Parts: sequence; structure tokens; C-alpha cells
Amino acid sequence: MLMEPIITKKLITYKSLYPKGNENLESLLSEIPSASAIEYAAYLLVRKKTLKIDEDDHSLFYPMFHLMDKSLVLDLCSYISSCNSSEYEYIDKVALHILIDNILENHNDSQEKITNSKIIFSKFIKAYLICCDRHVSLTENSLSRISTEEELFQVYLCESLKYNDIIFEKDYRFEMLKLCYFLLFLEGNSQYLNWLSIFLKERKLTRWDYYPYFLVSHYCSAMVNESGATCSFELQNDTYYAFHLINTMVVDYKDYKSSEDFVGIRYKPIYSKKKMEYVIMSLNFFIDKFFQSFLFDFAKVLSEHYEITKIKGYSQLKKFVGEEFIEKHFFYNIMERSFSTYKLFSGEKLKSLLKDGEPDYYMRKGNKIFLFEFKDILIDSKTKHSGDYTRIEQELYEQFVLSTIDKSSGKLKKHRQRKGVTQLLYTIENKLPKILAELDKTDSINGYIIYPIIVYTDRNLSIEGINYILSKAFNKYKSSFNISDEYQLRPLTMISLEEITLLEDYFIQRQLILEDLLESYFKQDNKVPFCKLMVRAAVTKGYNGKMPSRFQNLLDKMKELDRNIKI
Repeated sequence: MLMEPIITKKLITYKSLYPKGNENLESLLSEIPSASAIEYAAYLLVRKKTLKIDEDDHSLFYPMFHLMDKSLVLDLCSYISSCNSSEYEYIDKVALHILIDNILENHNDSQEKITNSKIIFSKFIKAYLICCDRHVSLTENSLSRISTEEELFQVYLCESLKYNDIIFEKDYRFEMLKLCYFLLFLEGNSQYLNWLSIFLKERKLTRWDYYPYFLVSHYCSAMVNESGATCSFELQNDTYYAFHLINTMVVDYKDYKSSEDFVGIRYKPIYSKKKMEYVIMSLNFFIDKFFQSFLFDFAKVLSEHYEITKIKGYSQLKKFVGEEFIEKHFFYNIMERSFSTYKLFSGEKLKSLLKDGEPDYYMRKGNKIFLFEFKDILIDSKTKHSGDYTRIEQELYEQFVLSTIDKSSGKLKKHRQRKGVTQLLYTIENKLPKILAELDKTDSINGYIIYPIIVYTDRNLSIEGINYILSKAFNKYKSSFNISDEYQLRPLTMISLEEITLLEDYFIQRQLILEDLLESYFKQDNKVPFCKLMVRAAVTKGYNGKMPSRFQNLLDKMKELDRNIKI
């Protein structure tokens, strides 16, 4: 397998600075004021996120020297001068998450500021450097066994999957769009309107749009403000809904336990400094609250009113949201707007003809046919953090190729169930001829070019190597199907719903043409994730991360809620 060059950076760690040092994390944290340390670590995460393209994190690290005691500064300067500083990353996101996680586990009530004492701040930096050691130690064993390109790929995939949602920035706009459209979906459907009413009452909200407004306003105020990026915010006493809402996201550090997957701060990403003053500990995890974690909160409320909602818990709600909203409402709408010049048939419409085995979406332009399988699936946390390539590959096969295990019982299924890859091949063999004969009646003298596509929602599936694994499965199984000679079958492609959504305007305006992007993708020597290629192509058309029009419309409506708050 060919990959893009992997750019790696070294970390300055406690062990590299003090090979014989014996300070430990717990004792250092006991001498550091927890509240101030959490705020400063969170601030570094925000500043790291907001660095300009031509900036590196040296500009964040070096100014901290004047806050440290002389001996630590000399030790750092001596070490840095002895190595190539350009090879190093100075502010490590994973290490900062490890640090915050451990501060919460070893929390104290001191209200001092770590910047008021060079001794205390130096202990804070040493604690951070020990967390860098912990991050490095998690990958050292894996790196030591690399001897072939295939092994490099496997290690890269395993390590990337562990921390992808920390290292790579999440786009709040996509999560906000899903949240707002879901709430609109509930509001516009009499069958589910009572769900929304129950949730609003429990969260002491008078309108559903207060919820997304509150989230996006605080996110944007952290990113764009006159004093520079900040992780801290304060609620006013007259904020009639925010206090109740924010406290559903505030971490309880009593009996807090750190974990490798940071489950505590994932679920509760906000820290309360004091009454009405808060810190966003992790912006990525805070963005998760926009939709993914919102569903956990929503499911909890609905399950407490089971006699009305008939929702037992998160799994049931997630299945409903995936099928009825994400796929049949959100995904369909994106496709209809983005590809209006194509012949389009949704899975719902196809079902009436085919009865079963229909693709989730069908699209045609001339003799080019696009068949989509839609997968609103999250790779489970234990698999992500296992570091076990075989386990990860098996999970991908289970979710996207052939399902053999009953998730609820853990037992083998009597009959294997087609998923994604094999479902597409089955559709091409058995259902496509009927679609062309009875629904999309068309003839092509030169046959048809078939593009099999899996659309996914979990951004972890955008990691380099996922498409490679599933493409191998596609090539392995296609010989088992009797594919018509009039079909020119193109390779399997994984496409992110997030990138389609954020680049929707470019597809609408035909600045991006899907079939051209796909053909270009197949010619690439380096098989990067398709989402990267789409974004790179959009950049050549003037894309610079600007707002999609449908998000700008939502933002404009939110501004009308309270023009005194700049969002």
C-alpha cells in the first residue's frame, strides 16, 4: 500500500530532560492548584487550535519561560539547543488531555493561580512533561516492531484511531447543522413533537433554538474575541436558561477516575471554577455535545418518560435517529440539493419497487451510475483504543462487509448478514438490472460505469487506511458475484457526509463534479482518504473554510435571538 508521507514530531518529555529524575505526576499535582492548572491547560489547547498556518507551537511554548524558575529554563534551553528544534512539537494535545484527566482525578480546592509562582508553574510544566512521557510510552512498543511498509501502515492506523478525535479539529458547523435540523425534524413531526416538549421542560428551556444558540455562541466567543482565544466564560445571573443547560455538561471531580479514552471529559467537557464561571476543557469534546453527546442527554430524558416516549435508552434512540433522521431526512436533503442535475432515487422510493435489497441511494448522469450505502456507525471506544490491528480490521468487516455476530448476545448469527461492501455487490448483481428496466428506464450502447460508494458519518473513518481495508474486501468478494459485462465496475470509495455537507455549495454550483473527483482519486498514487481529495479540489476553486450557505442561514437566525451577544 502506498501512503502519503507521514509527518511525525518528537516530544520533549520529562525522561528526555531528566533521565534519572524521580518526580511523579500525582505528587506534583498535589502541589498545583487544580482549578488554575485546568484553565491553563485548556487555554493551551485553544491557542494550539487557533495558530495561524504560518505559525508553529514554539510561539506558545517559549513565552512561558518567563513564568518558570531559572533551573527549569536552563534545563529546557540546554536540551533544545542540543537537538533540531524543528523536529519537535512543543504543545501536545494528547498530553494536555492526559494532564487535565489526571488533575481531575487528583483534584484539590486551592484557588491560587499557577502563574503567580514560578515554583508552582514549573511543577505544572513538569507534570505536563510527564504526561508527554505517557503519550510517548503508548506508541513506543508499537513503533519498535515496524519492519515493513505493511506494519507501518498497521501501526499508523491503530495509533491514529486512538487519538484522531483529539488531534484533528472537529468542525462545529457540521455538528450544529445536524443538531438544528434534528430539532426542526422533531418540531415538524407531530409523532415526535412530544419528545421535544419533554426535553425542553426537563432542561428548563422555553424554545428549542436556545439550546444550539447557547452552544454555538460560547464556542464562537472562545474562538473569536477581542482579547484572543479563550477557554473561559461567565454566565450572567439573568441568563434564564443557560445555567440549567451548562450544568448538564459540568464534570463532577469527586471520585473522578482518569481513563485512556478520557470518558469523563468526553461526557462532561466543562469545568466549574466557581459559581457562574466555567472552563471548556476540550473544544473537540464540547463540539461533541452539539449532537453526538446531545443524543445521550436526550435519550436519558426520554427514557425517564418511557410511558410516553417508548424510548428505553440511547441504543434505541441512536437507531431511530440514524434511520429516520440522518439517512432519510438529512442525507436525502443534502443529496437532492447537491446533485439536482442528476437522476435521483432515494432508498425509500427504490424500496417500493425492489421490496428488499435496495441501495440507500441511486444517482445517474448519462451512463454513470452511483450506488450509495449509508452508514451512520461509530467505531466503539474499546476497539478504537485497543491498538490491535486485527481487532480493528475485524470490527470494520463486521460493520461494513459481513455481519456474523449478534451484538446484543455476542453469539454467532445463523446466517451472515450483508453489510456495505457485499450489499453494494448484491445490489449491482440483482437489483440494478431491475432499476434500469422498470424505474430509471434508460439504455446505454457503451454500457454503464458503476461507482460503488459508502457514505459514513464517523469522522474516524476518514483516517488513512480505512478505505484501503474495505477496498481489499470489495475486491475479494466481487468475484463471488455475477456482475454483468455491461457494467464497468469502479473501485469502492468511502465518502464522508461531513465533507459533502460543508462543500454542498460547490457541488450545487458544479464547481466540484463528483465523477471527475472520483476518476482523479482512482489515478492517485497515494491513496489518501477521499475527503482530503475533495477538500483539496475545493481549495483550487477558492474554498478557504468559508461558511456553507445553509449554515450561514442558521447562524443569521441565531443572531436574532440576542443581538447583544456576538456569535
